[in-house]
Amino acid sequence: MRTRSRCRLPQIAALCLALSYGPAAGRPLSLDDLLKLEDLGQAAIAPGGRWLVAETLAAHDTAPSFDFDGYRQPALGRLRIVDLDHPDLAQPLIIPEAGAGYVAGPFSPRGRSMVVYRFRDRTWDTGVVDLVTRQVRWLGLPTEQALYGRTVQWRSETELVLIALPTGTVPLHLRTGWQATARLPDLWRRAAEGRVAAVTLAGSGRFLDRRRPAAPRRLLKVDLRSGAVRTLAEGGFFDLELSSSGRYVAAVADAEPLQPKADAAVRVGTPAHRRALTIVDLATGAVRTPCEACDVLTHLLAWSPAGDALLMFARDRGQAWSAGRLLMIDAATGRLSPAGHGVVQPDVAYTAEGIAIVRADWLGAQPVVYGRRLGSKGRADWFRLGGAKAINLTKGLSEPPPTLSAIDTKALLLVADGAAWQVDPTGEARRLTDGRGRRARPIVALGLGERFVVNAPPRRGWLLTSTPDAVERVTSDTTSASFRIADDTAFVALGDDQIVVRMRDDHGVQRLALTRRRGPPLPVLTVNAELAKVDGAEIRELDHIGPAGQALKSWLYLPPNRRPGSRPPLVVLPYPGSMHPRPPVRYAAGAPSFTPNAQLLAAHGYAVLVPSLPRDRATGEPAAGLADQILKIVDVAADQGLVDRDRLALWGHSFGGYAALVTATQTTRFRAIIAQAAKADLISGWGSVPPFYRMAPEDGYPTTLHMGWAESGQASLGSPPWRDPDRYVRNSPVLAADRIRTPVFLIYGDQDFVTLAQGEEMFAALYRQDKDAILMTLWGEGHIPSSPANIRVLYTEVFDWLDRALTAPAAGQ
Repeated sequence: MRTRSRCRLPQIAALCLALSYGPAAGRPLSLDDLLKLEDLGQAAIAPGGRWLVAETLAAHDTAPSFDFDGYRQPALGRLRIVDLDHPDLAQPLIIPEAGAGYVAGPFSPRGRSMVVYRFRDRTWDTGVVDLVTRQVRWLGLPTEQALYGRTVQWRSETELVLIALPTGTVPLHLRTGWQATARLPDLWRRAAEGRVAAVTLAGSGRFLDRRRPAAPRRLLKVDLRSGAVRTLAEGGFFDLELSSSGRYVAAVADAEPLQPKADAAVRVGTPAHRRALTIVDLATGAVRTPCEACDVLTHLLAWSPAGDALLMFARDRGQAWSAGRLLMIDAATGRLSPAGHGVVQPDVAYTAEGIAIVRADWLGAQPVVYGRRLGSKGRADWFRLGGAKAINLTKGLSEPPPTLSAIDTKALLLVADGAAWQVDPTGEARRLTDGRGRRARPIVALGLGERFVVNAPPRRGWLLTSTPDAVERVTSDTTSASFRIADDTAFVALGDDQIVVRMRDDHGVQRLALTRRRGPPLPVLTVNAELAKVDGAEIRELDHIGPAGQALKSWLYLPPNRRPGSRPPLVVLPYPGSMHPRPPVRYAAGAPSFTPNAQLLAAHGYAVLVPSLPRDRATGEPAAGLADQILKIVDVAADQGLVDRDRLALWGHSFGGYAALVTATQTTRFRAIIAQAAKADLISGWGSVPPFYRMAPEDGYPTTLHMGWAESGQASLGSPPWRDPDRYVRNSPVLAADRIRTPVFLIYGDQDFVTLAQGEEMFAALYRQDKDAILMTLWGEGHIPSSPANIRVLYTEVFDWLDRALTAPAAGQ
């Protein structure tokens, strides 16, 4: 057990001292503080190295509206700029208009301009801002968000290729919060008037296409000099990539709907549509759809460095991804040829969201892929493919990484076995560094999605490694440049002789700073400076043993200015499957996490436990032994005299809310249970549909979202309910409600994808048995509450609930 401390290195300590606001006043965190929090977003250095652009979010309670499902609030976005030739405090890049927010997009090739997005009055627009003059030109084109890869790419300093949404619409993730609430009154009105039908359709099997199709998006080329906008193609496009020559653009689109295979467990990321590939010749306007029957895997669109050949992975409709093929496409002719087929089987992995991915790229004119020789059951390696041959490039490494750090003109650059390596086309590996290091977080440019984390390593002759106190740039000739950083400092971006870091002190004040190879960090942007007057929770590390005998760490947040020797009541915030080698960022001082908030609970006088709760998904039993696992960690804190073992409460959100309900069925040691946005009935929850899709089936009808959660996601029950109903029954807390003896407070939003019906079922089960319970419905709220008024009432009720249960001390204290 030890107390966490930042500001360890001398230069960071000097910065903390220089930026301190005097001794803390000892004021505890308040809900007003929480609602006024600002936040730092992405930051990047423009090509050429002169400009640093950073995103910030204004205070939450200043938003013009709060119907954004509690996630990133687009209307609060602000853009700041720093001239790195003469670094000083960041200045506004765009002076915000009333009610408008701004999001950063990609830089132009030479770094003079950048794409920006504006959200105002539920409209979304794309613009281009000159970083020198700070003049912005709005294009009147709502562009799709870059979730998978790119939706905007610079072809030159004056040309853009982009995916435009239908006029007047906004990206799906910006409208789920209000889509249902806006459409539902209109449907009710139509039904009441009786003149216009108020009906939506969703089909299955032969009737799969009965729902109304979405309006097509447009693939556009925009000439910024002339203002000309040229439509290249139309379809459900969501990702694009220009060829190295700039002549061709490849775009992936949602095509006809798909239904999941009946004989395989559904994943959360199981696609609802076939994905189709389109290639457009920008010189002639010719449009090709190679492999018209293919279902294209996302996260891989790799053009060869020369020759205009595209690498992708695809399967035939109805096949599993394991039966897919790595394909090369000649953009000029549209001809397809397999890469490594019959020799190497690409490794198909899955993201945390259950999205299938394959890792591949080009080494010169030949593809490289992470996979196994056909028929092998051994480990995956990187192979260079050429005709009927495949050369294992990483056979000499004990742990070949699935992700490349960079690709030089004639070699792969990667981090393995704690060192940086250069691997040439023959498989000869040359060690570039000694000591223990890891691959540094990818430097992902603004406006890029997950494809650039999974694939698309930068083409350059150097890579980045990191240790707890430094980031090192290592070149293929083994020269390096090292930048010192503090233990809890986040590395954000890299320049020629400096890096950008983000720091959060123990009060929650956040700073963006430039760190050179020599000298102390230079702060350029600060948010939440007022939190310097607020004392954060005292954080203690708890070492304990997990269910499989593994050494684990959990974290205890103690009330600020706690009287020595006191044992405050304890609130546990569980989340099964979570592992916390460090204190979770979402519970740090100044983190804009509204419910539950560990710092606010500690300020109210409670100790708060954030436990590491590993689980074996292969068992298919998410409820098994959960209360015992939590209580063993509680007892570690109690045995050290830090908390009162008899005054315990549990507050879980989402899967943590499910854990809270399950725990209530397995133990009576807790005096109060709070379950927020929690699945209670895994059978009815398996087939539920989020409210925002009910109103707009043209956006997809994602029944696979909850199916995937239950079958292979967090619950991992392994099958649909009719195949193993007993498993669903024994893991559904509503079906064990007769064993609940603890008062239960249920919190649900009516617009949440975890439907309100889940809370109503549990409340009905407790009500039927005359058990102590409250059901709070947050109207207009999604998965995370956003309305300041709703959040205030929520905490008023929750603190009253907890105070009633936990105020009385244990006997003898």
